[in-house]
Amino acid sequence: MDRLLEATYGVEQRRFWWTGLRAFVGPLAAEATRGLTAAQASITSIPFAAATFDLVTALDVLYSLSEAEEAAALAEIHRILKPGGTLIVNVAALPILRGNPFHLRR
Repeated sequence: MDRLLEATYGVEQRRFWWTGLRAFVGPLAAEATRGLTAAQASITSIPFAAATFDLVTALDVLYSLSEAEEAAALAEIHRILKPGGTLIVNVAALPILRGNPFHLRR
């Protein structure tokens, strides 16, 4: 698993898709957070109180979920996002760019 993660990290540092995503999302996230604390959690069960976050991101994750999980994830995002907050979502533009979601699940 460690080798796979290292290989993935290497690809994400060099390939146009990932560098472009960081170039696009980075300034949006910086503007929305302005030095505030960041957190990471399971998207279908986020362990934070309602209306906690000014910014929520879901980058290349929603399309890998079942319909029920996607609905739960969006409900959780809605619940924890402050009114007037920012949501940044990135999904594959074409099905072929999604990869094989079944290899991500056990």
